[in-house]
Amino acid sequence: METIKIKRHISSSTLRIKELEKFLNKNVQIVITPIEERLINEEALLSENLLGEDWNNEEEDLAWAYLQKDQ
Repeated sequence: METIKIKRHISSSTLRIKELEKFLNKNVQIVITPIEERLINEEALLSENLLGEDWNNEEEDLAWAYLQKDQ
């Protein structure tokens, strides 16, 4: 992932970035880092509710209860 650092004097409020208003007429360093998008498995999201209905019941709780004995 590449990061870009830019050193500039902010002398205009036409940047239209509200967070930069407090830096008007000051020297700043702007760091630009791309945000990585997380890949999401759509099939997992689509099946989440159905699996929740299937797994969240008393029969399933009893079947897996032996794993909770030490807690």
